[in-house]
Amino acid sequence: MRKSILVVVAVICCLALAGCGWLGGPQCSRSADALVCGEARFEFLAPTLVRMEYSASRRFVDAPTAVVTGRRWPATKFTFVQRSGWLTATTKNLTLRYHLDSGRFSAHNMQIAWQEDGENRAWVPGQADPLNLGGISGSLDGAAQNHFPPPSDGVLSRSGYFLLDDSRTPVWDSQTAWIAPRPDPNGQDWYFLEYGRDYRKALADCARLIGPVPMPPRYALGTMITDLNYEFLPSSDLVRNYSYSDRDVEKLVTRFRAARIPLDVLVLDFAWHKYGWQGGYDWSPVFPHPDRFLQWAHAHGLKIALNDHPGYAGETGTVLSNDDSHAAEIRRLLSLPASGPIRWNLADKRQAEAFMRVLHFPLMNEGVDFWWVDGGSGAADMPGLNPRMWTNRVYYDFSQQHTGKRAFIMSRYGGWGSGRYSAFFTGDTNSEWDVLAVEIGYTARGGNVLEPYITHDIGGYHGKDIPFDLYARWVEFGAFSPLVRVHSAFENPRDGNLRMPWTYGRPGIALVRKYFALRYRLLPYIYTFARAAYDDALPLVRPLYLEYPADPRSYAYPNEYFFGNEMLVAPISDPSGEEEIYLPPGAWTDFSSGQTYPGGSLLSVHAPLDMLPIFVKSGSIVPLAPDMAYSNQKPLDRLTLAVYGPDSARFRLYEDDGNSLGYRSDQFAWTPISFQPSGPGRWQIDIGPTAGSFQNQVTGRAYSIELHGLPEPTVVNVDGRQIFRQAASAPGWSWDKSTSVATIRLGSRSIRAPIRIAISTAP
Repeated sequence: MRKSILVVVAVICCLALAGCGWLGGPQCSRSADALVCGEARFEFLAPTLVRMEYSASRRFVDAPTAVVTGRRWPATKFTFVQRSGWLTATTKNLTLRYHLDSGRFSAHNMQIAWQEDGENRAWVPGQADPLNLGGISGSLDGAAQNHFPPPSDGVLSRSGYFLLDDSRTPVWDSQTAWIAPRPDPNGQDWYFLEYGRDYRKALADCARLIGPVPMPPRYALGTMITDLNYEFLPSSDLVRNYSYSDRDVEKLVTRFRAARIPLDVLVLDFAWHKYGWQGGYDWSPVFPHPDRFLQWAHAHGLKIALNDHPGYAGETGTVLSNDDSHAAEIRRLLSLPASGPIRWNLADKRQAEAFMRVLHFPLMNEGVDFWWVDGGSGAADMPGLNPRMWTNRVYYDFSQQHTGKRAFIMSRYGGWGSGRYSAFFTGDTNSEWDVLAVEIGYTARGGNVLEPYITHDIGGYHGKDIPFDLYARWVEFGAFSPLVRVHSAFENPRDGNLRMPWTYGRPGIALVRKYFALRYRLLPYIYTFARAAYDDALPLVRPLYLEYPADPRSYAYPNEYFFGNEMLVAPISDPSGEEEIYLPPGAWTDFSSGQTYPGGSLLSVHAPLDMLPIFVKSGSIVPLAPDMAYSNQKPLDRLTLAVYGPDSARFRLYEDDGNSLGYRSDQFAWTPISFQPSGPGRWQIDIGPTAGSFQNQVTGRAYSIELHGLPEPTVVNVDGRQIFRQAASAPGWSWDKSTSVATIRLGSRSIRAPIRIAISTAP
């Protein structure tokens, strides 16, 4: 009798639970950070980040994919309940609801809710986001006269959330160490990130998910020029009627050096190929002794890049000439017939290995430093794979594995994940003011898709005779871009190289020297922010809203940007030379004139042709290198620190060897620098000590400290000892009445010893 009563009670309880939905539908099983509910899986990677998978075959993906590489996250606390057929899962930031056993995710069966600034917010699948701040497009090829490709969505949005759809991307197969198609091509694999106005956290979380932006070699941050934009085909009129050789290329470089214009990289375009741009990997007769030329280039402080075309979509021609000396070996390795086109699918591991080892490694062994991958949209084929992104990965990873050093390539944008492999060049643009204006905002949005290293053709690609004012403004913008590169369609013996500074005579040489030399002086500053891109996904070129997300006006001026944290740049993109500039809150000093302006205001500027509006905010420290002909010409054993007061300032100078992979472990150094008031009319600067080490690190350094925004000093002490007013070239300090800048000069000291400078401006 007692047993029968217990059975009845149990049945009643079960019916009651079923009636409430607690036992209805699939029962969710929980692991440390995930819930599996029948055909759906939910992983809580962070309190603000959830992964949502749907697979009718229940084949969920644990391996990395071609886009998402970050699979290890700290455990996230969450709770869940099942009631009335619904799953409700909650972290401290998000609440996810899903109607169990209802099929693919849609607006009818899923919602994510959160609070922001005390207001309830929600998202459902398929919901448009008109407040997304935008990313970039695949290229700007042919962009002109306000006909520009629409940008993709970026990570950042004024709506405070981002959705990444990784549903079709191939997965990593650990058995083959290569990618393979999705096990369930019809499934869903989404990542939802909520961040409110914390844009910095949003970028960092996405970089953790997709993979970090690597450090570029330091030389890549210097000047690049291109030569040889023509095919070396013996039957062509250009080759038949004009004689051009490696000696002419050397003269171009020598002219840069003689003009005292810094230069790091020479990019060789079509004419280095013996059999045309579509795939010859033998040197053309322009370079009869390539080993000699490469040795000459390296001896003169140059890195050499070669243009390569692995395949455009829709190409019907071959991408490796049958006459090329490597063709027979490629046919043997890939079991190809003795004749017929040789084309590539770099999504096939065997083809990718042959492509790099047979065609590219020998050239790198000769001394080629990196590749300009022009194309790639037709070079890799696998369902769900972005062919450009994967082509970039093949070049980048194989190059890095072969050399054991940092790889660098310049390529076209291939969507999410591209920032792990390449610098992005925007393609064959027209030489127009409208194009220059678009490139400015476009560049600032690169960080929104984790693609911070964007480069444009200075002067535009098309346009043979462009006016000097347009060229000058492009040079100014180029010098304050992530990468600086001079390139056009006119780099051949018939036209000459029409983007070179001497095309515009002495004014052109003077202007290019001014801005390229300034770029090189800023390399310690720029290189420090390259580390910020690696560590925190913060780009060098930043839209105003990344620094001031709560300021409505920071969204209204897309054609100005922060260059790092401390500098605001507003390139001129109108022939009038006029620009309305918004200065965010604070005080701002004109980098050229030294004049100070209040923040939170608009400034109307009429900039002379050789002036780029640059402002430094009060409370900044900007490290400057000596003048250099190329980026590693001299050790950084002398440094200028431009300190902008009177507000307190801090800066951490980053250094490494500039070329190795040691930056990924512990082979780098940081030098802290601070400026702060220490009492009425008194100020204090602290430098170092430097922490960390790397190969060829300097052991001592001399400093010159330029103080902006302070009254004339009366007493200066260094490490408790007074130093005295001296002539401008001697150790000590001096005051420039015309600029109101005090300069303190210190002799070389150990980088491991701290330096304290006390300044008194009181009478």
